[in-house]
Amino acid sequence: MPLASSFLGHPAMLISGASAKKELCLVAKEGIPQMETCEDAVRAGDGREIWHLSKGALVALDGRCLLRQGRNLRLGSCDEQPGQVWELLGTDQLQLSPGGLCLTVSAEPSVDVAQNQSAHASSSIDAYHTAAQAVDGNDSSYWAADPEAETAMFEVAFPAAKLKVLEINWESVPDSFKLQTSMDGLHWRDAYSVHENLLRAHRSRIHLKGVEANSVRLQVHGSDGIGIREFKLFSLKHSTGLENCQTPKMARDKWFLSSVAEFDPTVRLRTPAPVSSNAVTDESWVVDGRPGQRLVASFTDALSPDELKPLTQFRQQHRRTLDGFLCAAAFVQDGNVYTNCTDAPTPEGGSGREWCYLDPQLQQDFGSPSWGYCAPVVDYDALRRQ
Repeated sequence: MPLASSFLGHPAMLISGASAKKELCLVAKEGIPQMETCEDAVRAGDGREIWHLSKGALVALDGRCLLRQGRNLRLGSCDEQPGQVWELLGTDQLQLSPGGLCLTVSAEPSVDVAQNQSAHASSSIDAYHTAAQAVDGNDSSYWAADPEAETAMFEVAFPAAKLKVLEINWESVPDSFKLQTSMDGLHWRDAYSVHENLLRAHRSRIHLKGVEANSVRLQVHGSDGIGIREFKLFSLKHSTGLENCQTPKMARDKWFLSSVAEFDPTVRLRTPAPVSSNAVTDESWVVDGRPGQRLVASFTDALSPDELKPLTQFRQQHRRTLDGFLCAAAFVQDGNVYTNCTDAPTPEGGSGREWCYLDPQLQQDFGSPSWGYCAPVVDYDALRRQ
């Protein structure tokens, strides 16, 4: 991971601090900046994930600049907004001036990813009630299986997405059903099942918790017929925009740099940039599991404030948990100072695995865990070579 000073004019990926099972990158794709899993962006092989900072402009590999459009963003000629300046702050935020707003990721429900996609079933009652009628967005049409069949298979393929909710409006209420997901249409994993449908509800709403898939299928058993009137799959759509830098956003306004060595093998990490006026406060720390405004004597006596600040500024590396939550830049446990992850005993006394406290912004969400086991670091340069 490069330091802030290394970003100037050098190729790098911009990785979001937003919570996600796989890291999300800012990519230059079509006419607007978009969010995509970093792994998918690298595998695309077109350099969509590569940016550099040049004279205050945030420039994509294809030469387009990230430009402001109200509180939204677009890609365009760098000559269109010559006074626009992007700056990487010590708080891991990307600030745009004039205006003093920060680049932020938002997550909102997308449109139905199954609508008008390829659907097929093991049987249909006739040519007017095929699988396609369950995903056509019209609740007056429906799929119905062969009335002689007590079991049937219904399958939909769609562009890969992180699935959040499946909504089914049943034409015929099933006795039981099982939902499976797949990333290739060949290997399937069980996601949800109802063995005895005692409620006999005409609508089912199934939470899929962000599972990534490009196809789903239902195995349905029904003694009184099998049919689906509406089959809707919703995912999360991540988009970018500009928001007030001072408002906590659950780490969605934090950005981390990952150098792209293949594009310039002579690039080397430089020394850290000096502490700027955008100094991080003690709220970037976690002290024994709590977002810390109180710096305890066990480590403040050992390290001066000037020595503490660089640990949370311009992170040389960021880590996240297996659940996709951003780790705190630095934290204190049992009087010891750690950055990113540690294999010291966990707050519950376990050992043998790396763990971290979550970023303080995430701990402000009621019900969120305070710590988690660390996910391994992804070597994007190695992935790019593959």
